[in-house]
Amino acid sequence: MDKPPAKLLSKLNVLFTKDDNILMKKVKGGNNEAYVKLFNKYKRPIMNYIYQMTKNQSKAEEIAQDVFLKIFTHASSYDDKKKFSTWLWTIAKNTTIDYLRKKKEILADDYANYDEDGKKSSMIDSIPSKELSHDIKIIEASEKEIVQRCIDKLASSQKEILTLRIFSELSYQEIAEMVEKSTSAIKSTLNRVKDSLTVCVQNCLLESK
Repeated sequence: MDKPPAKLLSKLNVLFTKDDNILMKKVKGGNNEAYVKLFNKYKRPIMNYIYQMTKNQSKAEEIAQDVFLKIFTHASSYDDKKKFSTWLWTIAKNTTIDYLRKKKEILADDYANYDEDGKKSSMIDSIPSKELSHDIKIIEASEKEIVQRCIDKLASSQKEILTLRIFSELSYQEIAEMVEKSTSAIKSTLNRVKDSLTVCVQNCLLESK
């Protein structure tokens, strides 16, 4: 079976540096400029990640504001010996899940795939073209709709891991800690997801011919 005739997207553009820890130390000391730098660096991937869980732009903005408020107000609790991004993504995930549970909008088996207007929301459309992990080989613009349909078929646990890998800069070990699974389980899940998406996209392309 031929591979989909499309150029693969590049990896995440947001890369972890030790500067994050330095900036967060300054935030702990009350430095607002350091906080703004972290906010500007992570606001877009955090927003996109939250949107994938809520499927609602206004709610994603509201929750993202809450996440960054927590970063600022709980700066004193940050352990600067640990990776800043892991702390950030853990807060983002927990804040989003808590919000959804309070609103009774989280589903048992999957996340909703439609927004409040009943329109289909797209995981791929919300991702900047240069912000995909090289470990998650997803087809570019011409196959966005097909890829989204294939992603919609994934189990919620697979979607969560895929979303974390796409939008975060976390290692397999860090993602494993967040979802309480082993590193090998994370790697295995991502491999299965990549295989499933590849087969699904190929089949859809063949059917469309």
